[in-house]
Amino acid sequence: IFAAGADDRVIPPAPAYPFFKRANVEASARFFRLARDAGVTRGVLLSSYFAHFAQAWPALKLAEHHPYIRSRVEQEAAALHAALPSLQLAILQLPYIFGAMPGRVPLWAPLVNLVRASRVLFYPRGGTNMVAVQHVGEAIVGALERGAGGERYLVGDENLTWRAFLKRMSRQAVGRARPVITIPDALLKTTMRKVRAQHRADGKEAGLHEIEFVKLQTAETYFDPEPTRQALGYGSGGLDEALRDTVAACPPGGKTTLW
Repeated sequence: IFAAGADDRVIPPAPAYPFFKRANVEASARFFRLARDAGVTRGVLLSSYFAHFAQAWPALKLAEHHPYIRSRVEQEAAALHAALPSLQLAILQLPYIFGAMPGRVPLWAPLVNLVRASRVLFYPRGGTNMVAVQHVGEAIVGALERGAGGERYLVGDENLTWRAFLKRMSRQAVGRARPVITIPDALLKTTMRKVRAQHRADGKEAGLHEIEFVKLQTAETYFDPEPTRQALGYGSGGLDEALRDTVAACPPGGKTTLW
């Protein structure tokens, strides 16, 4: 099971793609090539649902604009090739995951702290699919035991607007639903231009092109998880409990900026 690699929230020195290629493409290909040579016959690669949308929404040119998404698309192809001919590799394309790991602060800490600190939340339109970490674990086991080699599985649970998600998050963080005001796309683009300029000034490049990412962030990256749930046998629900665990694992204070 390859569940390592670099997350899209890492901001490496420019240019970004060589960093993501090493961490995601080359590392996973080497891993499954060695596993195949050692006689392993079944494997699972944890990928991103961004790779699915790169194919489903070609007009957005996601792999072209975003080094991180390009690395995920190429990672899937490289890992499948490395696994041939004897290792049956299943790929899980994962959305936003919530829950906690002992001894680790969740990557969601800035958002949790923002919710704690703000009486009113300002956020873009759109929404996404979300899933509790417990069900990701169940899906991994299902893919390892009965997944089809070469198959890509979209793993998820609930499709939520950002507004609905933030209200549920704020109930867990402060005990009540914070008001959420949807900001215009133009305002978000202005903010992201400033973020991109700062990254350039620091000699860095994000894995997600800041301005182009607005198109994805304000979209509804929804999908039907039921076919994968039936194929792999993982459960549903428990998102509120996962949000509670996420909040509990984030110490108060600290960074409140998301981009």
